[in-house]
This record gives sequence, structure tokens and C-alpha cells, in this order.
Amino acid sequence: QRYYPRAEEKFREALEKDPNYLPALSDLAMISYRNLDYEKALAYATHALSIDTYDPAANFYYGLANAKLGKITDAKDGFDIASLSPSWRGAAYTELSKLYFRDKDFDKAKHYAGNSLELNAGNTESWQILALIARLRNKKADADAALQELEGLTPLNHFTRFEKFRWLNTEANKKEFTSAITHELPHETYLELADFYGSLGLPEEAVDVLTLAPQNPEVYYRIAYLKNRGVD
Repeated sequence: QRYYPRAEEKFREALEKDPNYLPALSDLAMISYRNLDYEKALAYATHALSIDTYDPAANFYYGLANAKLGKITDAKDGFDIASLSPSWRGAAYTELSKLYFRDKDFDKAKHYAGNSLELNAGNTESWQILALIARLRNKKADADAALQELEGLTPLNHFTRFEKFRWLNTEANKKEFTSAITHELPHETYLELADFYGSLGLPEEAVDVLTLAPQNPEVYYRIAYLKNRGVD
């Protein structure tokens, strides 16, 4: 029911009765990760893995926490083991694709994105990664195919319109992208899309997204943060 604070309380009560209760440890790793406490998430996941090295949930959150903490080799190990479980395989392949994309190993990134789509053809993140790989390799036909799939899956996907603008920087494409973002807090959509590009190690694209956003202090702060990290 997504009552995470209440759930955390119950998981802690379970651990008071049995400090090695594996499901509670794995779920506390998940909740800690959601709370942006990556060190604590890693601690819970590591404790869980000391009980069962192959627990898929613990390995998955071990991978997520390590990725946030910059421990990429450990993150890949966690996702590799999580992928042995059918129920976690698609998500693990997607995360592996992201990690290899950040490493600029586009062959492996494409491989894992493709594997995730074999399990779930509606995985929009994997289609987005394939579209980005195609653009960075200047393969227009491949990019168009991935963007067409995304349009069919999520017609309101703003990533699709921004990528079209990246391919062809025209006023018409720019207007098509910005005019589609019409809800009450439009800057949040720009920030969310910028975060996606940033998570894949593409800060320049993130800045380009934010420069199209409406005036907002949080947007300006994010642009300044990205530029302070060396984005021209």
C-alpha cells in the first residue's frame, strides 16, 4: 500500500524478534534506498547477503546502493546475481545497461537493454537507452526505430520529443517539445528528464533540457550545479 514509514516500523519490529530475518533486511534495504540513505541501504543488503548470497532482492538493492556510492564493480556484481532470478532479471538487465552506458561501453549497454526488452517489450527505459546509443553513434534509422517504439508505448513521453529536437535543432521541433509540457508544475517535468540524462552520464543533455524550462529557482540551481561540474 506504499505506507513506507509504517512498513519500516514493522520490519524493524520483525528484526527485533529475529535480527537475521532475510525478507525484512531486503525490504529495509529498499526503503533506505528510497529514502536516499545509500549507506544504510548497502548495510542492510550486505547483512542480507551474508545470510543468502543469492537472494535476488538483496542483490538488486546492493547493486543500486553501490551504484549511487560510486562502487560500480560491486554494483555490477549485485545486478549480475539478481539477474539469475526470473522475477528480477528484467530490472537487473536494465540497471546493467545503464552502468555500461555510463562507462561508454555501448556494445554491452545495448546488449543488456536488448535482453531486458526480450523479457518486457514495454520497458521504456531500455528503449530510451537504445535511442541514445543510436544517436551517439549517429545511426539515425536505429534511433528513429527506437523512438517510434516509444511513441507507440507512451505517446506523452517527453524524451521522444526532446530527442527529435536533438537530432534536428529547429524551432518547430523545439516548440513541439516545450508546448507538450502543460501541467501545473512544468519545471518538474524538465527536472525529471534532465535527471534521466544526468543518471546516464550525459550532463550536457541535462543542461540543454533545463535551458528550455520555464523560469524557476530549482531549475537555475540545477543548471549551476551541472555547470560547476564542468559542463560548458
